[in-house]
Amino acid sequence: MRPECSAAKPPADNTPADNTPADEIPADEIPGEKLPGEKPPATRLQELVVITGFSGAGKSTAMNVFEDAGYFCVDNLPPEMIRSLVELFVHSGSKVERAAVVSDVRGGVYFDALREVVQELDALGINDHVLFLEASEQTLVDRYKETRRRHPLAPEGSVAAGVASERELLEPLRARGTS
Repeated sequence: MRPECSAAKPPADNTPADNTPADEIPADEIPGEKLPGEKPPATRLQELVVITGFSGAGKSTAMNVFEDAGYFCVDNLPPEMIRSLVELFVHSGSKVERAAVVSDVRGGVYFDALREVVQELDALGINDHVLFLEASEQTLVDRYKETRRRHPLAPEGSVAAGVASERELLEPLRARGTS
């Protein structure tokens, strides 16, 4: 038998606990509401780095360097979730000033949205950078042989085939990023 919860439940009509109708509450007292002509809250977010590139090219190492430099870091983030993360970072209560996220082909079908998400960040005025990491095909194949891991795009095939598939997917982002 579950114990009954003793917390007060909000009124069914969504009025505040003091029963003031929502349309009578000043806009500056409603969370998320702003007055006409009011500027959006200032954000502490100064920089967002999106790390991407070839599997085996050193994205995890790069993320560790950013983390050591004081960045808030997230690995293996699907592009669609970058939007939500940025919304949290620009929220007035956030203390995140610098962030780095790794987004790559491990995100599967979601990875295709990364270019669009980066364009949206630009449109929002976010100071963002794309760090694109690459290595020669032979270096990538050698690294997979050394670690005995499977390439994310070739779970049953050759590493070289996975690298070739990844090259096609990454080409549109390569021009946007800095190597």
